[in-house]
Amino acid sequence: MVPVSQIIHPPATLLLPPAASVGAPAIIIVPPATSVGAPALILFRPAPSVEAPAGTILPPAASVPPPALTILPPAPPIGAPAGYFIIFNFCPFCLFLRQMLPDDTRSKIKNITAGAIIEGSQDHCTATRNLLCASFPTSTTVKKDFESKALIKEKQAKLLEQYSSEKNLWVTDLPGQDRYLTRGGEALVYLSSDNKSVIKLNDGIYYATWLEFLNSILLHNLIFENTAYTLLGFAKENNVLYAVLKQPFITSDSPVDLEDVKKLLHFNDFENSKRNDYIHRELGLLLEDMHDENVIASSDTLFFIDTVFYTVTPGNS
Repeated sequence: MVPVSQIIHPPATLLLPPAASVGAPAIIIVPPATSVGAPALILFRPAPSVEAPAGTILPPAASVPPPALTILPPAPPIGAPAGYFIIFNFCPFCLFLRQMLPDDTRSKIKNITAGAIIEGSQDHCTATRNLLCASFPTSTTVKKDFESKALIKEKQAKLLEQYSSEKNLWVTDLPGQDRYLTRGGEALVYLSSDNKSVIKLNDGIYYATWLEFLNSILLHNLIFENTAYTLLGFAKENNVLYAVLKQPFITSDSPVDLEDVKKLLHFNDFENSKRNDYIHRELGLLLEDMHDENVIASSDTLFFIDTVFYTVTPGNS
């Protein structure tokens, strides 16, 4: 019998893939407890060996073709969302394919890419983005005219400095060198004093304008909520302007499989355009450089810790 460490009631129906197709994954489809669009998926990699022979059906039996499908009713109210109750011991790793783009999130993304002022949010990132958005358009051709935007970026930097002085957004208590962790492509990374977060000093070098940088942060926060940024303010060192960001500190417990990254993003309608770059054609988003140093695997969940979003005209490649 397949060992099961935890399973919700009523019992699940599990059909193991036939012996000839041991490389095919089992897929568990769990409808969300509330109506939030597409169902959540849990993708299990088959283990090298299991205690039950391939093809074993656990009651109640169901007639489904391989790869195995288990359909469960909505979760009972036990304090966690549907899709997070099943733990099969025969799997060395399971990937939770969660819906990251429900309708309300899509609507907010469209407002960002359209350059609309975001109402109702009081956080520093949204307020600063709205400030720039009131004076500068959101570009959908950034990847084509990056260098020509340099003058605009300088003007935006001066506006950010003035705004930081007016709103007391200058961060002066930056972490010391004893808290320094690493430098990424665009940020200096420090461990915060509580050891639960990282502080990132980002100079926005990957973006043609500061507005595009702030848009990218807001897009990240909408799509990857478990690694959302908090904009603490700004700092200036050696005549370089930095956005000071705080983010949860995630510790990896297993290597990242880039195929899992691709599956999760594809489940949310991101196409793999080339190597580690993705495009969401409907929403007009480019997501770039999703290699194994920018994504962390922990507790059977993928955490996107460094993302770079660009906005393009919806439907464009």
